[in-house]
Amino acid sequence: MYCQFRLEIDQFVEKLEDIINTYRNRNIIVTVDANAKSPLWYSNIANDRDRRRGELMEDLIQANNLIICNTEGQSPTYRNRASAETNIDITLTSLNLLNDIQNWQVLDGQTSSDHNIIKFEIRQNKNAAQSTAMEQVRPVYNLMKMDWKKMEEILTSPEETEGINLDQLVEEVERRTEYAIGRACPTSKKNKNKSRTPFWCGEMDRLRRIVRSRRKSYQQARDPALRNRKLEQYRDAKKEYKEKNNK
Repeated sequence: MYCQFRLEIDQFVEKLEDIINTYRNRNIIVTVDANAKSPLWYSNIANDRDRRRGELMEDLIQANNLIICNTEGQSPTYRNRASAETNIDITLTSLNLLNDIQNWQVLDGQTSSDHNIIKFEIRQNKNAAQSTAMEQVRPVYNLMKMDWKKMEEILTSPEETEGINLDQLVEEVERRTEYAIGRACPTSKKNKNKSRTPFWCGEMDRLRRIVRSRRKSYQQARDPALRNRKLEQYRDAKKEYKEKNNK
């Protein structure tokens, strides 16, 4: 995914969160040209804009329990013609794939692009199907509450298909259909086999929802005074979440 440097990162964070939510019950790998800096992926912060973009991306990663695959000591992921260099490209994965992403590395000088090639290996886990830790349950949708109009709008929105072959087109139709269902149809709360959720897990989910809500309120505020209040509320919620999560 590409986050344009000249535009505010908020819209790209929201789009990325939509993608993550669509594939919530699957193992995922996300590669992002984030144009955002953070010590978490070994880049130096030069100004307030860098800090804000990096913090919003950090919040997204933490809220969705994603793992950063970038490793320290590699060549920079970005180097321009003036030899300015930094790390703004991130490889993210779901927690279940943590031990299956191996040999993450940056290949320096092997492309004419400002961005270096990122290479990693995905280990095949033969025992994944038998492992309860890797077990995944697909969501059960409540079709009685399907928003058919919203689903139709998503499926009929223009999409560039020129130049792709039949197999790619089938994959794209499947992806869009699954995305549309995820956006237009709530999941069923009924699950007879669902184990009881530990109280602390429910508490963390509650705090995570509060952080997201306050972050969105802060992003949407336009009045400077209101925006500052919303920022403080967002920071307080994020601090509480981090403190609870580290216990």
